[in-house]
Amino acid sequence: MSAFKWSVALCTVTVLAFGCAYAETTPQSSNTVKISFANDKDQNPGKSCTKEFSWSTKKQIHLKDMACGNDQVYYFKVENFPSAALLWLADDPDCGSGGNFFFIVKGTKHPLGTEWMKIEKLDESDVGDQVKPGLRLERKVVRGKIDGKLSCFGYEY
Repeated sequence: MSAFKWSVALCTVTVLAFGCAYAETTPQSSNTVKISFANDKDQNPGKSCTKEFSWSTKKQIHLKDMACGNDQVYYFKVENFPSAALLWLADDPDCGSGGNFFFIVKGTKHPLGTEWMKIEKLDESDVGDQVKPGLRLERKVVRGKIDGKLSCFGYEY
């Protein structure tokens, strides 16, 4: 084998060896989204509760089935929220748009993590607005009180 071919082969083996070693030590990203809620109506979120789903899940959850409780939640945040995923927040026992409010937000950054956001702040934005960097308001229906009235939420990706 010529010196040139030998050098190319040695370089290839070296690159592969380092690449494989790096791949083994690099942490894998989790395909799990966390959606959290908090129930303190003052300026700071208080007691919180969290649901985790795999990214490919479509779910709707009633707050009465969580530690935060129905009609007691004021804040939400997301962690590892994928781009194009949808989160809907509703004051409706059927998780639809028939209650006091119904909001849908969509991830536009991948993956997305946010700080706490007061749910009633969504009413200050227009559909299409970024309500947080990487989170866009897709739908908004408001007929009454928002603050503390969350009954249900849904997630879809």
